[in-house]
Amino acid sequence: MKKLLSVLLAVIFAACSLSLVSAEPKATDPTREPGVGMNVSNFNTVDLDGNTVTGDILQNADLTFINYWATWCPPCRAEMPHIQAMHEYYSSTPEADVQFIGVISEGNGCTPATAKAFLQNNGYTWVNLRADSVLRSVFNTSDYIPQTIIVGRDGVVRDQLVGGFTNQNELRNFIEMWHDAMTIHANETCTVTYVNGLTGETIDTAEVAYAAIIPTPGTAPDVEGYEFKEWVYSGNVYVSGSEQVLYMAMGDVTVTATYKAIKHKVKFYDGVNGNIITIKQVEHGQAAVPPVHPEHEGYIFQGWDTDFSCVVEDLIVTGICTPADEPTPEPTPEPTPEPTPEPTPEPPVGMPGDMDGDGVLSIADALQIARVALELLDGDISIADFNNDGVVTMADALLVMRAALQLG
Repeated sequence: MKKLLSVLLAVIFAACSLSLVSAEPKATDPTREPGVGMNVSNFNTVDLDGNTVTGDILQNADLTFINYWATWCPPCRAEMPHIQAMHEYYSSTPEADVQFIGVISEGNGCTPATAKAFLQNNGYTWVNLRADSVLRSVFNTSDYIPQTIIVGRDGVVRDQLVGGFTNQNELRNFIEMWHDAMTIHANETCTVTYVNGLTGETIDTAEVAYAAIIPTPGTAPDVEGYEFKEWVYSGNVYVSGSEQVLYMAMGDVTVTATYKAIKHKVKFYDGVNGNIITIKQVEHGQAAVPPVHPEHEGYIFQGWDTDFSCVVEDLIVTGICTPADEPTPEPTPEPTPEPTPEPTPEPPVGMPGDMDGDGVLSIADALQIARVALELLDGDISIADFNNDGVVTMADALLVMRAALQLG
């Protein structure tokens, strides 16, 4: 359980750490290899006081934590208190065999002198070095700082992390995961099983050293009606925090080939006018759902000209329509003329604007006309249309109000 928790925390940190970086002024080379797997045991450089330091220093601990930083880099400065705390902790626990080394990224005002002053002013006491060509070859695999590499006694870089640590627990879990991998589990192997995600069948297996990079899967098996999507890693997987995505086995791992169904276009056409009715996207081997064929006068829809019950390719489907038999029309009898009714006299129309019919134009009449204009009230349009323009508007209400107030 402790191992799984450590792996999980490390993976979460790796996923978040790339936002905690500063750009370093150097060109990008997309073809470069990751630093993991490089051997730095032959570095030969000096510390900030000019004293010679070689790769022999790696023999002092099972795990060497090497941090690449600069004085001008905010994420670098932010993680340094956590590094100092872990440096003090492991220095007081020598049996843990963990040591810390800093390497300065020179430029932009970061020099051995300014770096030394910065370290002294902040009480940071771990060893710091200038980068020689060997160390630069590792750190130049990324354009960002801070960077951290984990190195064993043999000088091999086991992990490379781009980004800063945000707290001591995060840093300690990361170190403990790798310390356990390089000591407790050093002689263990892990089984990697490659699986067909559709059938569940095992494609292949591989045995790898604990914490080794998982071999890149080969070509996924072809499955009729499906196209390969991606390999999905599960189990005891650690994803390296480097810019290049590296999957490492921290126990047995399953790598699953995932697929997505191939979809075919099924185009349905009108059998009378040739117009397209619809286009359906249908998964391989499935049936298409047909549309309703448009009705056409004089034609009867009989069905479709192509089977689409099991679609395995793009299809064009056209409606089958046959002419309808036109019956002989019956003679239409002459209609008997209806007597013309006498016109009903129209009721007398009230006085325009007199909505309440009291024979007087008033404010109340104007308000009713306004409500009719606003469609808040049904009313006699012929009376409400005071200006006789065929429409009841607020202008009619205003005219009635002026008449009621005898404003002319």
